Amino acid sequence: MTVFADFAELEDYLRPQPVDNEIRATLLLEMAANLIRRQVSDVDTNTTYGSTGKFVQLEMVADALAPGEFRGRTSFSVSLDDAVESATLANPTATLVLTGAQLKLFGLSETPRPSWNFGDEPCR
Repeated sequence: MTVFADFAELEDYLRPQPVDNEIRATLLLEMAANLIRRQVSDVDTNTTYGSTGKFVQLEMVADALAPGEFRGRTSFSVSLDDAVESATLANPTATLVLTGAQLKLFGLSETPRPSWNFGDEPCR
């Protein structure tokens, strides 16, 4: 299965990555493409999506790579004399997340459609 964007495109989109990050980033790109295809079954054939698949894949991987040295922490604080920098990480586990906002880019809802069966026809 092909990815929408490769490692070189990720570096162009985000920033140059350290050499030791290439394997992880490449795996994340593959996993993100698979996750998108599971949620958006016609992503490869529907021409109205254009480059949406590539954009969403790059965003997912950028968010997973973002924590960097703070990976696994929910927040951090750095003090130097009187100056303090602190932050709360949006994705401290550094995992891939396909958000509701990203699904909306494909025209999909983040909540599943209702399904029902009254015995007279198959479930929808």
